[in-house]
Amino acid sequence: LGTLVAGIALAIDVKDRTNAGIWVGGVLVVEFLPAVLVGLTLGPLVDRLERRTLMVGADLLRAAVFCTLPFTGSAGQIVALAFVAGLASGFFRPAVYAGVPNLVPEQELADANALLQTVENASWAIGPLVGGVVTAATSPDVTYWINAASFLLSAVLVARIPARLLQSA
Repeated sequence: LGTLVAGIALAIDVKDRTNAGIWVGGVLVVEFLPAVLVGLTLGPLVDRLERRTLMVGADLLRAAVFCTLPFTGSAGQIVALAFVAGLASGFFRPAVYAGVPNLVPEQELADANALLQTVENASWAIGPLVGGVVTAATSPDVTYWINAASFLLSAVLVARIPARLLQSA
């Protein structure tokens, strides 16, 4: 949810700074394209790494990115940081999906995957709306801080999962 909330703030921030659609398009592309590329090209690598460490590391990197964004001075810096966050998401998401079968009994796997997809799709529907409202009511910086906090919370929660439960043989 935080990623989709912050995505709107990134677009608004770049638009306000440049008033150029090319920069807005650039920030939208770098938010999601790196995740797709990582998933397509490095999926087998993700499977070989310890998932909990990978997920916590990705969350901490994304938290650092969003803590840095309020201090940026240019649209180029925003796009570069969004690219880094997109790369981290590219490692986080496959690890989540690969870890789910290890967290629930086999008879509950379909329900767990359905719940995960429901939450993700609800986030796609609600996130941009919340992002627009929060950013309009405050500033992109406030939205960045909220997103950074959400990544820190995620890192803490994932770190509490025993590593053996996220990894298959």
